[in-house]
Amino acid sequence: MKSERFNPIKKLLLFLVFFSFGPLVVGQVLTVYPAFPSADTEITLVFDVRKASDGRAAALLNRSDDVYLWAWGGGNPANRTNPEYTLDGQTAFNQPFAPAKLTPLGNDRWSIRLTPRQFLKLSADKTLRWMGALVKSGNGSAQTEDTAFELYLPTVQVAFFSPNRSNLAPEAGSSLAVTVQASARATLSLTLDNQPIASATDTVLTANVPVGPASSTPRTLRITAQANGQTARDSLTFSVLPAPTVEALPTGLKDGITYAPDGKSATLVLMAPGKKSVYVLGEFNNWELKGDFLMKKTPDGQRFWLPVSGLTPGQEVAFQYLVDGQIPTGDPYAEKLLDRQHDASIPASTYPNLKPFPTAARGNVVSVLQPGKPAFAWQTAAFQRPASDNLV
Repeated sequence: MKSERFNPIKKLLLFLVFFSFGPLVVGQVLTVYPAFPSADTEITLVFDVRKASDGRAAALLNRSDDVYLWAWGGGNPANRTNPEYTLDGQTAFNQPFAPAKLTPLGNDRWSIRLTPRQFLKLSADKTLRWMGALVKSGNGSAQTEDTAFELYLPTVQVAFFSPNRSNLAPEAGSSLAVTVQASARATLSLTLDNQPIASATDTVLTANVPVGPASSTPRTLRITAQANGQTARDSLTFSVLPAPTVEALPTGLKDGITYAPDGKSATLVLMAPGKKSVYVLGEFNNWELKGDFLMKKTPDGQRFWLPVSGLTPGQEVAFQYLVDGQIPTGDPYAEKLLDRQHDASIPASTYPNLKPFPTAARGNVVSVLQPGKPAFAWQTAAFQRPASDNLV
């Protein structure tokens, strides 16, 4: 069935209706209306190309036409990496497909209205519990990263809509602004580590939850919704971060990676003015938040630093920083980065033995350090570089 796109005259009215039920935000690029989409009801997908993390999406900016949806789906919401269904008729990524054409909303935002089962042309006996999507140009040369979202069953549902459960790590003594939404009016009960925090009989519950002191034991927020004899639950777990130790940067260190002469350790330095805390995550700590890997903070608040020991000379080790418990980033001075989305497209003939991207890492980019690595063997030892004013 051909998808129905926005009539420009109805845009504002439709958005007001959907906003009243709240959106489901999927990653950075995609927002789904309503908050609990299902396979057999009409939904609206809104894409903000400006927020795409895939570098190929840059060629989608400032367009007014020739932008399309590429869609797929499956029956198991716990496994959204193996599509079972694809959009009928949409077979060539390098060609436009009229039923999947997106409507421009301005400011690099695009939308489409569809009913998932009808859009994918699936019969009623097929289980459809999730849908995947990306935005692409007609010829497929530009695209966003993949996104995927759950399609809920037509029963009472409840979910945390804030805070963002990804990389959730508040500071000790702070509070979490919590918003919970149910698919229908229900009795909502919120607990922290099984202790009651707030309750309401409504579709939405909000609460400001103190997280308490720093602790090595994760804390768990749970929400229970009861309506019409049905019960739904959701939960999120977080760690409470301690404040970093304030200590001056040792002499001789520079921004980035400084290797020790023994080839078994390195000191990491990250310039991050105005940030509260930075953790080092990597293969040496199983990509977990651990107190020993909370970086020290310089007295001027400009930099964070941490020695990392126990390394093997010559062995590559992947790592990244987690800033303020929310922002994963690589080291901007590292000689090598790994990219979750793009490394797979690098042929072995171009870069043999490329280190695989660590699946447990957060975000899409990690850095690589290699203590005691062999010096590069120059083939032309007597090369004379030209003067800087004579390079062309």
